Amino acid sequence: MIENVFNLVKDHPKAVFPLLASFASVNLHEFDMRPIVVDVSGESSSGKSGLLLLCSSVWGSPKE
Repeated sequence: MIENVFNLVKDHPKAVFPLLASFASVNLHEFDMRPIVVDVSGESSSGKSGLLLLCSSVWGSPKE
């Protein structure tokens, strides 16, 4: 994960936060805490769909 994903986005905080939030969802469940929602918005063609694929890659292959 670190070499394949995090090193690619570590200099882009707008991508790091949603990625870390994807990991955090497991911890929230384990501690009986309520879920959070991270809303990403922006201009067309600004990378929102790519960011969604990045965050979903935490849980497996996003294309499958």
